[in-house]
Amino acid sequence: MSSTKCPNCRKEYNGKPDKNGIIVCPFCGYNPTRGKPVTPIRESQFNPPKPKFSAGYIVTCAFGVICMLLSIPLFEDDDSFGGTYLFLFGLVFVGIALVFYFKKLSRYHLSIDDPEAYKSLIADEQRAMEAQAKADLERNRAAAAKRQEELAKTPHCPVCNSQDIIRLSTMNRAVSVAAFGLASSKIGKQYQCKNCKHMW
Repeated sequence: MSSTKCPNCRKEYNGKPDKNGIIVCPFCGYNPTRGKPVTPIRESQFNPPKPKFSAGYIVTCAFGVICMLLSIPLFEDDDSFGGTYLFLFGLVFVGIALVFYFKKLSRYHLSIDDPEAYKSLIADEQRAMEAQAKADLERNRAAAAKRQEELAKTPHCPVCNSQDIIRLSTMNRAVSVAAFGLASSKIGKQYQCKNCKHMW
């Protein structure tokens, strides 16, 4: 199989066409049918720095440990519910900090031990983000089209062309007729414009 040079990230690869005959770059996710190349993956993404146990992790863990220590007196005072709640609350904070740190650390070791697998992971993540962005765009377009359709069905004021109107209820018209008789301005009217007060 001949190699292909991606016009987006300039990397060469041996791609296998999908059912539509399209070869997608495994490094940056470039699809030739899109017309405009996707933003290339930065080379620095393939060589991430070793994560440090930064101040944010330290503060989060310290807060969790303090909560766990404060739960000890509650257990001694036979307040098992309060002690358990405070202990678990602190444990969650410590767990969150450690999970985020070790997740970054595992990604760093993957980039060192298996660079190709790490590059594939980065490409998969970018394709997933692009797919999500495309789905969001389609959803927004559908919502906008539905909104335009609803606006098109909304009656317009024949005087000021405003769509800020209200429908005159049967009770509203009945009260007006009872109060003013044939002089009521709401006889035979269904809508009232809130902008210019015209009724039709």
